[in-house]
Amino acid sequence: MTLPPWLRTELRLLLGEPRNGRLGRSSFVRALLVLAAAAVAFAVVFGGLFWMAEALSDVHVAWLERPARFLAIAAQAILFAVAGFAFLIGPAIGFGFLNVIAKRCRDIGLPGWPATLVACMLGTAFSLGAPPVARNVFLVLTWAALLGLRSAPGRPPSTTQPGGDERCVS
Repeated sequence: MTLPPWLRTELRLLLGEPRNGRLGRSSFVRALLVLAAAAVAFAVVFGGLFWMAEALSDVHVAWLERPARFLAIAAQAILFAVAGFAFLIGPAIGFGFLNVIAKRCRDIGLPGWPATLVACMLGTAFSLGAPPVARNVFLVLTWAALLGLRSAPGRPPSTTQPGGDERCVS
């Protein structure tokens, strides 16, 4: 099975080039919107699958006739299997967010993964023990820097490749 070209481009943008990829501002915003939509869709589907499986488990199987009992057990097994497979998608979405942030950090002149790790650790520290105002100021400043800063001086400018994918030429 071959993926459509637009889907291959998006997956490469979100999950590819974890060591040396860079993203300009417009590609960064597009990637964040795609990942946010994927996270919402994942949460709705994942929650719905478990809700349906739980609803089926509330049915007292012993009271059902033999064919209905088999169908209820088979449906529940299928729903739990699909939900278990969907569980693998969550880490991919999380890695996509981190990869996109690392690429944007690299584009503005910071070391990609170390800067992402520091931002995550500071975000966690502010979420756990700091007053809400400090956490909000940190988040606003972090996102303003990621969205507002231009490419680092001395680096090639971002270019738009065929298919509308804004990349940096190395």
